Amino acid sequence: MTAPRDRFYIPAEVPPPERVRMLDLLSDAGARDPRVQSLARYVAACAAGDNCSPQQTVQRLMDSIEPLISYEDGPDFEMFQTVPFTLFCGEGKGISPITGHVKGAGRCSHRTAVFVAFCKVLGINAKAKWFQQDWANRNHVAAWVCDGGKARAHFGGCFSAEVTIPGAVFGEDPYQALDRLGGAGSEHAGRL
Repeated sequence: MTAPRDRFYIPAEVPPPERVRMLDLLSDAGARDPRVQSLARYVAACAAGDNCSPQQTVQRLMDSIEPLISYEDGPDFEMFQTVPFTLFCGEGKGISPITGHVKGAGRCSHRTAVFVAFCKVLGINAKAKWFQQDWANRNHVAAWVCDGGKARAHFGGCFSAEVTIPGAVFGEDPYQALDRLGGAGSEHAGRL
């Protein structure tokens, strides 16, 4: 993953722990990009005079993903992409109400890498989390947010942050979010 490219084909033989490591490296690199830093700080900002808790900040970051990145189902093989490419490629559907530009595009892994990068910009301890789905034609990736980090945030442990299903609440795993928002028959069921 050292080549200066925006998209990376991931062979099927690459085990889940290595895929998670790759996503976290993409998030680390994305968190160093000035455009990503600026956008993360913008979407996390509270209204003047408000003092957001760490949980509220994480929820704001989660809620920013759908308006920034269209969910794109993509090919039947795994392709990772850089955080800046996901955000600024202009391949999404519609105009982002946050940036005023065409949305970025990506799957669960791409959206999670962006969310984790945003957390890292703000000093929040986050990483990708793999969900093995033997019953489905693909697996799922969400984020894991834990105590600590440079922000010294305290959440009371580690919690799931699902950024592929719009309306997910911090602490819900993807299946809890899907159940609460309509279950297997909902419009979002195909995202897992």
